[in-house]
Amino acid sequence: MSSAMGSRCDCACVLTERPVSVYLAIDGHLSGYPDRDAALLWDEERGWSAAVETYSGEDLLVIADMDAEIWPEPSRVAAWATGLLDGVHARI
Repeated sequence: MSSAMGSRCDCACVLTERPVSVYLAIDGHLSGYPDRDAALLWDEERGWSAAVETYSGEDLLVIADMDAEIWPEPSRVAAWATGLLDGVHARI
């Protein structure tokens, strides 16, 4: 996914317990959260979402969900995430 976005992947985590989930740190900051690290999240029940780190070490703050498609093409996820980094908060 990070290569589809043209960025490097410094941190990723896959949890194989049900529901399977993925955490992928992304370069850049999401609109409205210029001082917080951003990440893409995926799980097998909800699909992709975008989140920002909290200051307290608590769970991530989810700020956007993609659409309901669980297995979209990587290029669609990359376009959606890039749009979020550019300040577009619409679902695609």
